[in-house]
Parts: sequence; structure tokens; C-alpha cells
Amino acid sequence: MTNNKQLVVDTTQRDVTSYLISGTIFSATFAGSINYTKYKKDEISKYEAIKETAKLGVQGGIGTGCAVSAANSIAKKDYVSALFAIGLGAIGVYATDKLYDKAYDKFTNKKEEKDDESTK
Repeated sequence: MTNNKQLVVDTTQRDVTSYLISGTIFSATFAGSINYTKYKKDEISKYEAIKETAKLGVQGGIGTGCAVSAANSIAKKDYVSALFAIGLGAIGVYATDKLYDKAYDKFTNKKEEKDDESTK
């Protein structure tokens, strides 16, 4: 007896936005647990733990969203769009890595300055 079942690939389009949000939450949760452990071991400061957790969460969201977009494009056999989504994801993660620290430091320094002035 042979089984003549065919392999069927589900080509249902996935909602990129929901995966972007899910990827961000998952990445931030995972990074947060790692950074919390490092903080408890006095390997990093509380500030660094929060900063790295937020950055990795954003990068995870970008990567997940672009990966789902690429998968949707591949399902439609639109390989140019798939490559574009992959490239956009790589650029987004790289840019986040390069720009996030500067932006985060600038924002938190201004906030700390305001907090210092209000306590005087």
C-alpha cells in the first residue's frame, strides 16, 4: 500500500504588523531576562541593561517583520520583493545598532537634566 498524499504549502499571507509587534515583545523579553541576570551579577549597570533590552527588542521586531514580509513575497513567487525585505531588515537592524545608543543617551541625558533641575 502506498500513500499518495501531496505536500501542500500554506500560502496564506501573514500580517506583518502583528509579527513585528510579536517579535519585539519576544526579543525584549528574552533580552530582558539575559540583561537582568547580568545586572544581578554586577556585570552591567541598570541603565545599560534597560538600554540593551530596548535596543534588542526593536531589532527583533524589525527582523521578524521583515522575515514575515519576505516569506509572504516568496509564497507569491515575488523574489525581488523578498530580497528587498531581507535587505531592509538587515539595514534596519544595522542602523538600530549604530544609531540607538546615541539617540537613547541623548534622550535620557536630557531627561536626567530636567529631573536634576526639578529637585533643586
